[in-house]
Amino acid sequence: DFEVLHQIVRFLNTYIRILRKYHLESIYREFFSLLFQEIDYLNEGRNADRFRVNFKENTRVKVPKIYWDYTTKKVLTLEYLPGIKVDDRQTLEAKGINLNEVIQLGVCSYLKQLLLDGFFQSDPHPGNMAVTLSGELIFYDFGTMAEVKSMTQGRMIETFFAVLKKDPDKVMESLIYMGLIEPISDLSSVRKMISFLLERFRERPVDIQAFGELSDEIYIMFKQQPFRLPAQMTFILKSLMTLDGVARSLNPQYNLLAASQPFVKSIAMGNGTNNRLSNIAQGVNQIVKNLVDKRRSSSRLENLLEQSNLDLKVKYLETEKLLKKIDLAVKVLTYLCLTGFSIIMAILLLSTPYIKWAVIGFALAGLWGMFLLRYLFKLIVQERF
Repeated sequence: DFEVLHQIVRFLNTYIRILRKYHLESIYREFFSLLFQEIDYLNEGRNADRFRVNFKENTRVKVPKIYWDYTTKKVLTLEYLPGIKVDDRQTLEAKGINLNEVIQLGVCSYLKQLLLDGFFQSDPHPGNMAVTLSGELIFYDFGTMAEVKSMTQGRMIETFFAVLKKDPDKVMESLIYMGLIEPISDLSSVRKMISFLLERFRERPVDIQAFGELSDEIYIMFKQQPFRLPAQMTFILKSLMTLDGVARSLNPQYNLLAASQPFVKSIAMGNGTNNRLSNIAQGVNQIVKNLVDKRRSSSRLENLLEQSNLDLKVKYLETEKLLKKIDLAVKVLTYLCLTGFSIIMAILLLSTPYIKWAVIGFALAGLWGMFLLRYLFKLIVQERF
């Protein structure tokens, strides 16, 4: 299966040039490496022990013990640690378990894995997580664990606190550094999108319909194609999206940053062991105090200028699309005339002594007809899509 997938990746890289910038080959190798490790139970047992050590001070996170005397490369023997499936909302409510606390525990445990430990479970689906009757969170399946490189981890920490401060420039700088955004000459539309997300969804659930306000800016962003997906970030984003889906199954109105407050407080209290985090944590208390502050007048002026710039870009984009349509229409009309003229010329030559030259006329008509169909097709696509 993986060899077939590899052939597909090679085919796409060879014949669809626009996909080369997304480094599909690197993403493939990352997936292959991690999933190949998953069939080695000795490796999974070592991962489980390491994960347990990382959470030894958190009594609300449980990890099954590995029985090494009965474990081999093809046999994994675990402590029996049953619980309620993490997305079984009905059973959890029936047992009197606070769903928001479960969400909070899951979010904070993943922030710790990503930002403090640099070692995280890359597949947090409901089958890999359970809840005890006392509300503790159990983790299973440590075959596909991933590590965050120290430089990426530092940037992720900075991004997290930049989100808390509502600092779109710092967020964008971090995303560029981590390779998620391509550093093109004009990133104003990307900055506008980040500002919109921070303003609208930082403390509230995500409302997809609200993105209608940014439809033109989103079009500009994807037209410029400034987004990339480094191989390692693939697993980080996959984990966060899966975790988000689990949380929404328990409470559709949950908010990621609200659920992360205990983690933020623990950092502010100096409980983090990472030196880089300790330095950043010195400003956390000030950040939290400023969460509800309004923007300063200079920021408002900057946003106003940015909005004006985006409006001009959108108007220019509409004009550009109209000019393209006109250009295609002119080409269609030109080749239509050439095709018609060549056919008429060839038909007239058939009734003269120069009948052999009619072949040239029909050949030219065929050539112009091909160009006509090509530009007509492009015009139809432009109109439809």
